[in-house]
Amino acid sequence: MKPKLTRRNLLRGAGVALALPWLESLAPRRARGQAAVARKRFVPVYFPLGTASFWTPKTTGAGNAWQLSPILAPLAPVKASVTVLSHVDNTAYGRANVEPIYPRETGSFLTCAPAQGTPLQNGTSVDQVIADQLSGSIAPLPSLQLGLSTLDSYAEDLPPAFLGGISWRSPTSPMFKQIDPQAVFDALVRAGTPNAPFADSAALARAATNKSVLDFVLADASALRPRLGVTDRVRVDQFLTSVRDLETRTQAIAMPVPNCRPVARPAASIAVGNVPAGYNRDDHANVMIDLMVMALSCDLTRVISFMLDDARSDFSYDFLTERTFTDAGSTPGTVPLAGYRGTAKTGPMNNGYATINFWFVSKLAALCQKLAALPEDDGRSVLDNSVVWFGSGMHSAQDHSLFNLPLLYVGSGGGVLKVDQHLNFAADRRLSDVYLTFIQRVFGEVSVTAFGDSQGIVTDILA
Repeated sequence: MKPKLTRRNLLRGAGVALALPWLESLAPRRARGQAAVARKRFVPVYFPLGTASFWTPKTTGAGNAWQLSPILAPLAPVKASVTVLSHVDNTAYGRANVEPIYPRETGSFLTCAPAQGTPLQNGTSVDQVIADQLSGSIAPLPSLQLGLSTLDSYAEDLPPAFLGGISWRSPTSPMFKQIDPQAVFDALVRAGTPNAPFADSAALARAATNKSVLDFVLADASALRPRLGVTDRVRVDQFLTSVRDLETRTQAIAMPVPNCRPVARPAASIAVGNVPAGYNRDDHANVMIDLMVMALSCDLTRVISFMLDDARSDFSYDFLTERTFTDAGSTPGTVPLAGYRGTAKTGPMNNGYATINFWFVSKLAALCQKLAALPEDDGRSVLDNSVVWFGSGMHSAQDHSLFNLPLLYVGSGGGVLKVDQHLNFAADRRLSDVYLTFIQRVFGEVSVTAFGDSQGIVTDILA
């Protein structure tokens, strides 16, 4: 009987799962005319404190009819996959302005429900509704909650859950984010090796360091080799030859998914209030992005929420130099930034405020470019099959308005959504309607007929 290539067809040893290269001899034969099923993913990325004035594109339309704004310029390499949405409102509270409390607006960003602290009450977030819909997939982790914040910012009159989290499993169950890259890596390893004989990440590290995986898998590979075609035998031989070099370069694992992109276990551990010497927020962001790409490309999860900072950011972005913004674009300067929230509150035309927004967008662009470079067997890229949702819980730090939020998505969700356009809704649309459209049309959960205070799907974004 022809062997089938599944998640369990692994060469295992010393608690580490090591994937074979993609082999035609082991691949299940697709029925003639059968189309590959897209692995759809949802990745909401949050940034705090709204945006400066250089966010909104000058024109609307699709293709060449619109251009990226100065703040959105880093998205140029993936513009063909971007849709900017103007005049979308979070109407969960029934009014434009909520009391100027950062956690309240952030808490409602993915739930479209009024956030309150006594008793603790919110709504189930859209990422968790989608995670439930995808729970039948082979991805072992229903979702991940990640972030970058390293400070305990002031939570004002609400519990910290609203300050540092956007995902809610239920109206009373917040899901706290993980900021430590090592902890994220270890969670991904555990998810990828469910039957591996190790008790914790330290045991995994010792096993990966002290024992050669090749010694454990060689016998299995030798038994497999006679069943392969000539081309696949060459690939297996090349694979085994490269293992020792791989072990010396990285403790990364590889998953049995074509184009899986494993990374090395991050060198630094990071905790709130305890960062390593020489900590740099840009480096932190980059390693977390690489871990997200690993998780998505290796099909360890299909839902990740990512907070670029807490709702009320007290972090000083002094690793950035201030850019000068005009309607035509922006130019880099040489003066380091200081602070963030204080800068943002001075007004929407502040160059420092816009510079931090520009950095947030550059991190989104880095993630999307990596996903766009990963082809899938349905002919699309990982980015094409994803919806990377990007936005903030308020219009700007000065007005705290819940109207006209800075929002966009990248990726068509497998060809379901329109891309390469700027939509400016003449009659303001509800944020909850956008989420209902994602739930029903992109992820196929038609049994969910309402979300938050939704009134119906947004047909304007459907392809």
